[in-house]
Amino acid sequence: MTERFKHRCVQDLAWVIQSPPMISGFIAGTNWWSAEKLEQEYQIYLPRLAQLDKNPTELKAALKTTKSHRLGHYFEALVTFWLQTTSSYELLLSQFPLRNQHRTLGEIDYLVRDLSTGKIIHIEVAVKFYLGKDGLNDMANWHGPGLQDRLDKKFDHLCNHQTQLSRKHPELVPYAVDEYACIVKGRLFYPPDIKAKTTFTYPDNLHGRWRNYPPDSAEHGISYSQLQKKDWLAPLEGIDKHQAKPLIAIPSEPACYVAHSNGKEQSRVFILPENFWTNVQIHGSTAVPIQS
Repeated sequence: MTERFKHRCVQDLAWVIQSPPMISGFIAGTNWWSAEKLEQEYQIYLPRLAQLDKNPTELKAALKTTKSHRLGHYFEALVTFWLQTTSSYELLLSQFPLRNQHRTLGEIDYLVRDLSTGKIIHIEVAVKFYLGKDGLNDMANWHGPGLQDRLDKKFDHLCNHQTQLSRKHPELVPYAVDEYACIVKGRLFYPPDIKAKTTFTYPDNLHGRWRNYPPDSAEHGISYSQLQKKDWLAPLEGIDKHQAKPLIAIPSEPACYVAHSNGKEQSRVFILPENFWTNVQIHGSTAVPIQS
């Protein structure tokens, strides 16, 4: 993030647009947006972000309508606001359920009209945070902090279900779809002392580390403060003034911390309970192929 915004909601909105994707490419007939595409959209929207940072009332009011305090719903609310207010697209539908004979088949995240081409685009979005252990090129070895989510399952669901809904059931969609897109944001947390990156992700995807032990809070002048889940998105500014819980011991459940120095964020780290990996099945090291 090159610009500095003073309001946290504007920082998060900027992050939602500009941050690099977790995965990009043309996959299963869908364009998973690249960092270059996202940067282009960010530059288009930058004047609007500057206006919102002067007066964020409209953005704050929109975020108050979020259906829950879950991070995924907050992320979707930010995406919705962006698509409603950008000059790039006309938002036609959001969170649109497809029902057939009283049975819900799924939900389309967004249908937009590209105002430069006139094409209708079906967009699916997600924000995810995963911890990896062993065989890191296998998506099945990347787990959510609550161990109820796994990257391979999410990837398969996006490829074979969510991005396919408007293709499989065009009669239930009020617009003829021309293109399909997927935007996946988030962060991968690597094991301690592992320098190699995964081959299936976008090369400059956001990443951090996990540990089973507390880092030395005084090492190299770095301090650690625990983040509330709502602060997992954009980098934090002025952390010394931020009301965050300091690291004092191994937590009883996974906890995300920010490493900071002189008020500036340096990195993110998950501190895990000692028994975190006990019941996790680690798969082989076969890379998950991404096919066009």
